[in-house]
Amino acid sequence: SSIPLNVPAASAGVTAAPPVLAPIVLPIPASMPSPLVVPVLPTLPLVVPTLPPQSPPAAKATTGSGSSAAMDHAMAATLAAISIPTPPPTKQDDDSGSNKDSAPGSRNSTPEPKLFFKDKKEAIEAFKDLLRERDVPSNASWDTAVKLISSDPRFPLMRKLNEKKQAFNAYKTQRLKEEREEQRQRAKKAREDLEEFLMTSQDMNSCMKYYKCEDTFGHLDVWRNVSESDRRDIYDDVVFSLAKREKEEAKTMKKNNMKKLSEILDAMTNINHRTTWQEAQQMLLDNHTFSNNANLLGKVHVLVNL
Repeated sequence: SSIPLNVPAASAGVTAAPPVLAPIVLPIPASMPSPLVVPVLPTLPLVVPTLPPQSPPAAKATTGSGSSAAMDHAMAATLAAISIPTPPPTKQDDDSGSNKDSAPGSRNSTPEPKLFFKDKKEAIEAFKDLLRERDVPSNASWDTAVKLISSDPRFPLMRKLNEKKQAFNAYKTQRLKEEREEQRQRAKKAREDLEEFLMTSQDMNSCMKYYKCEDTFGHLDVWRNVSESDRRDIYDDVVFSLAKREKEEAKTMKKNNMKKLSEILDAMTNINHRTTWQEAQQMLLDNHTFSNNANLLGKVHVLVNL
């Protein structure tokens, strides 16, 4: 059905009537009972004959123009009042929107630990790995371990308490062995570092007493990282090694010095079997090669070479 709108008929004095156009039917939402038929008003102006001021047709023409303006206003208000409802989102759109956050490349996605195991043995090993990742020491109690690992999603996978404690005790035994080995390696490394330090230190020699070493090196970590008993053992070994090394170095230096001294004496033609020690000493002091070498031997070795 349609709602007709009446347009005033042209006066008898009108020479030409506007063309009649077919009405346009606008779709109306389901909330309205029927579509509203609004006629399209003619855009051609009405031709009104020129009449005297008192002629009635002029008033009718004015009335017709006012009616046309009122019709335009009513049509604009009707169109403005019509609102097309927005269709609700479909279920597919909701699913696609919810999957955005759970996409593999989303920022909020975090790798989840393995939560399923093929057998009990694998579950026990996973529980041990959890204890190891949280650095649970071998001397920790069960209550202490629970505080450290209870927030992890792998903790409740083993439902039986006795199985958890069984895995915990096995971990403690294994961890104790590892800690002892780590401690042994650290102690060995500390002893090796101290021995190397004492053997290469310019302040250390074979005649240095232990208490003197404590006064000299006691503030250093390389000294304090070793226990008292181990330090004394290392000190004894170092003193023995230094004494042996110093003896070998002295022997080598003596041999070299005697060779150099012999070369100097052979070059001094004014020294012979009649030369006294006082004369030879003065001659050697006057010799630049001898006097400039601080490592040459003393007078006893000089007399031996004369």
